[in-house]
Amino acid sequence: MTVHSFKCERCIGTELAHSRRHGIMEYILTPPPFVGYYRCTNCKQRYPAIGFGENREILKKSTQDVVKAGAIVVLAMGAIAAFIGLISMIHVTQ
Repeated sequence: MTVHSFKCERCIGTELAHSRRHGIMEYILTPPPFVGYYRCTNCKQRYPAIGFGENREILKKSTQDVVKAGAIVVLAMGAIAAFIGLISMIHVTQ
């Protein structure tokens, strides 16, 4: 669903407004030129959109859950890799 063909999943509204990022995670995980946020003007439900300009693809709620789960897995894997690197560095210095 693009910005032009938007229909809200909650209220079936068709009008969008830009929404600012909320929280540190949205600033860290969503680069500004590629990911934007929109809000349904009827019910105020927020939707992230991926892409550039008016051709952005708005993510449905089910897709948002998958993306969040993927981000959590990637962050967890990074933390585990850092921990293993720290342990091996401590082991080598002893």
